[in-house]
Amino acid sequence: MTGNINGTDPSDTWRRQQAQRIVCILLSAFNTCLVQENDVVLSLMSSIKSGEATNILSRSCSKLDSLFIQDGSAQKMKAIMIGLSHSFPVLSAIASSLLKCVLSVVDKLPWGPGKSFALHAAYKNAIDSGMLEQKDLSEAIANTSGYVKEQRSGFGDALLSLASLCRLSSEKTQQELDLVAKTCEEVFLDRNLHTGGEDKLMSILAGCAAIGDLPGIASFAPNISAAAKKNFVADIVKMLEEIVLNDAEELKYRDAATIGLGILCAMSRSSHIRNQMRKNTANKFDSIQAKDGSVMQEILTEVEKTYSSLCTVPSRNGTSRVVVVNKLCALFSTLEPIAMPGNFSRVIELTLNNSPGNELELKASATKLLVSQLEPTRRRIGFDGRGFVDLCTRLAKMPSNELIALVGPNATPIMATSLPKLIYQIPTGTGEDVAKSLWAICRADLSISLSSQSATEFLVGLKMWQRV
Repeated sequence: MTGNINGTDPSDTWRRQQAQRIVCILLSAFNTCLVQENDVVLSLMSSIKSGEATNILSRSCSKLDSLFIQDGSAQKMKAIMIGLSHSFPVLSAIASSLLKCVLSVVDKLPWGPGKSFALHAAYKNAIDSGMLEQKDLSEAIANTSGYVKEQRSGFGDALLSLASLCRLSSEKTQQELDLVAKTCEEVFLDRNLHTGGEDKLMSILAGCAAIGDLPGIASFAPNISAAAKKNFVADIVKMLEEIVLNDAEELKYRDAATIGLGILCAMSRSSHIRNQMRKNTANKFDSIQAKDGSVMQEILTEVEKTYSSLCTVPSRNGTSRVVVVNKLCALFSTLEPIAMPGNFSRVIELTLNNSPGNELELKASATKLLVSQLEPTRRRIGFDGRGFVDLCTRLAKMPSNELIALVGPNATPIMATSLPKLIYQIPTGTGEDVAKSLWAICRADLSISLSSQSATEFLVGLKMWQRV
């Protein structure tokens, strides 16, 4: 059901209708799990069918009283939460205001019946769409952390939610992640006799979620969080190993810990992929042709040599690496006025992926070169610039926190300037998504760094686009 579901093509209309139907089925099942069926949930289903949330509905959802689950419906509710979590991207595409309403309703559930499975995806999509801000996420993290510390009924569900939400935050959350690790140790290694049942099982998942995506829940292609530290990962692995090898532990917890170890094995850090890409760097440059003896050939040769040097100089080797980084920035600056072949976009992508987070100047230089290549009037015959358009589109559609981490805060205003050059080179539906994503990035920049530069560039670009 993914893709553009808001198009006018009959297949788009059909997919949209089916997506709305599926979400309504899930909410109907949600309502049957409650002690008493809720009229607000029924109104929400009607709005999803129509594809629009009214202001009255939004207020009703936000002011909704706490919801209570029928006895024996907790496991069914967990399945519903997982199903809803995977529907949020589509729901956000239909109307982000509807996603916010569903989040408000889910948040009224007690801890215990699996609302942690839905909250991670709900907050992620709500922030990416601009319906919520980082301050809303920070408030949710603080409230969840407080509940975990009290260790009341259902705290295992809250612990999993805390671990998952911390991975979405652009702010420092190491204190909360340390709380997750400490609580897991208290539950299993310190033999906390007050904890048992579902809370113990959810605590195992929480330990894994503090490291990366839970496959089939947060993601179908789980990645280790970029912020995960080696010693933190090692501690979680050691804890799970001790549970597995402890014959005195109940079998269901040993089985769950075994699955947890498998989950960690399934996770991969993006640097693994980057290392594979680094091995093929020479092949990337070989595919970029320039006339023998030309100035472009000389510059590209220097870029290749410098980039190869950058891959071999460790990031901890400060002095040597700074020299190489500065040279590559200068070479990228030299290439900005030149119409480059589209496959050079792969070099820019490699640079963004492989440079560490503290090399902001290099990231900004690569981003500036990318945006400079979007000008179609500079295209030379035989030099297809679609590679630059494709890369810029993919970057612009990334979640704001992931894009800022990739290109750096100095480059987000540069990305905002791409709007008028990029928007009329891509399909209308994609252009709308790009504009929404870029605005979400600007909002995140305002919230995180209190800088209005990205927003200013975006609005200037929007005005230029409207004149075209």
